[in-house]
Amino acid sequence: MVLVPTAEHRLLAQWRGPYEVTKRVSPVNYLIKQPDRRKKVQLYHINLLKKYHGREEGLALMALEGKGKEEALPQVSRGQTLLPEQSRQLDKLIMKFGRVFSPFPGQTDVLFHHIHTEPGKKVHIRPYRIPEARRVIAKNEVREMLRMGVIEPSTSEWSSPIVLVPKPDGSMRLCNDFRGVNAISTFDAYPMPRVDELLERLGKAKFITTLDLTKGYWQVPVAPEDRPKTAFATPEGLFQYVRMPLGLHGAAATFQRLMDAILRPHQEYAAAYIDDVVIHSEDWDSHLLRLRAVLVSLEATGLTANPKKCCLGLSEAQYLGYTVGNGKIRPQAEKTRTIRDWPRHQTKRDVRAFLGITGSYRRFIPGYATIANPLTNLIKKNLPNQVAWKDETEDAFQLLKDSLCSDPVLQAPDFSQEFIVQVDASDTGLGAVLAQGEGDAERP
Repeated sequence: MVLVPTAEHRLLAQWRGPYEVTKRVSPVNYLIKQPDRRKKVQLYHINLLKKYHGREEGLALMALEGKGKEEALPQVSRGQTLLPEQSRQLDKLIMKFGRVFSPFPGQTDVLFHHIHTEPGKKVHIRPYRIPEARRVIAKNEVREMLRMGVIEPSTSEWSSPIVLVPKPDGSMRLCNDFRGVNAISTFDAYPMPRVDELLERLGKAKFITTLDLTKGYWQVPVAPEDRPKTAFATPEGLFQYVRMPLGLHGAAATFQRLMDAILRPHQEYAAAYIDDVVIHSEDWDSHLLRLRAVLVSLEATGLTANPKKCCLGLSEAQYLGYTVGNGKIRPQAEKTRTIRDWPRHQTKRDVRAFLGITGSYRRFIPGYATIANPLTNLIKKNLPNQVAWKDETEDAFQLLKDSLCSDPVLQAPDFSQEFIVQVDASDTGLGAVLAQGEGDAERP
C-alpha cells in the first residue's frame, strides 16, 4: 500500500494485497484492516488512500519516477546552520514519518470532545445574513469541510449562526458563533500552560524544533451524542461537526489535555501550548533522538503536523511571540514592528489594546509600571471614553515603543546557579529584577 494525498473515492475499489476496507465510518473516512502492523485496524481519510501496487509493479513505478523518495519528501523547514550530515539525518526522519508531516488533519482516538450543557435547554439562533458576494465562499468552505470529513449533514434541533472572518492572507474563514451554546455549557477548568514557564524550560537549548499541528482542533472527534449541539445553518442546509470546531469554550482545554497526555513521556524535553509543540536539546544527537520519540507518539495517536509550518533543528526559533535559543529570549521581530507602527489612541479601548500587547512584554522594559502610568490613568472608570492626549501620555507612548523596538534581550534562567534579586520602589511603581552572573557578565 502506498499512502499519498488523493481525492478519488473510486480508488477504494482498486485496493488489493494485505489491506482491506472493513467499515465505512462516513462518506470520507474508512476503517482499514492492516494485519502486518502493530495497530491491526486504523481509521483513514479518503485523501490518504491510493491504489495498491504489487512488488513488481511497484518497482517498475519507482524506476519510472527516477528520483523516487527524494521527490516525495515533504517540504519541511530546517535550521540554516545545520551541517550537511545533520540535514541528511533529518531527511531520513521526515521520510520515515511521512504520515505525520501531512497537510491533511489526522484523527486521534485518544479522547473525544464532550459538550456538557444544562438539562432541558437547547440553542436555536436565527442565521445571520450572508452578503451575496460571500455566499459562494461559504458554499465552498462547507463542501471542503464535508470532503475532509470535518462535518456531516444534520437533523438537529440545535442551530448556531456562521460568520465569515478574513484571514491574514486576505482569504475568508468560516467560523461559528457558539456564544449561545457556551452560555449553557459547563466550564472545563483544565489549566493552560504559562508562556513564561514554557520559555524558561528551553534553558540553554542549542537545537529547537517547532511543530504546528495541521488544523489541530479538527483532529479531535466530537462525542457522537454531542454532535447535534454543534449544528449550524448555511445556504447549503444544516450541518454538524464530526471534529472539534473553533469557538467552543471547552475546546482549548480538551486539546491541551490531549497534548499533555501524549507528551507526558517526553515532558523533560518537549511541551505544547495547544497545537504548538516545541522540542529542545543542548546537543544534536539527543535532539535527533528526542524528535524521533515525539514523532513516534504523534503517529501512534493519529495526529499530523503541517509541513509548511514546522521548523526542525533551529538554533533560534519563533515560539509563542518570542525568539528563543542559545539561552536568550527576546520579543519576536514581527510583534515589535506592530508595536512600532501602532497609531495614537483615540478611545479607552485603543489604550487598553496597546497596554495589553506591551504588557505581555513588560519583563523586557525596566520600570514598565512607572513609564505606563500616564497611559493607565486614561482608562479609569470616571473618565470619558474619548481620551485626552497630553505631552506626558505622548512621552510614555513613545518610550514604551522605543524600549521594545531596541531589541531587548533576557537570559534564560539556569536553575543550577545562584540568582541575584534587585528591588526598588517609588511613589508610582514597585519592581524587582532577577539576574544571574557576576560583574559585567550579570544579565537580567
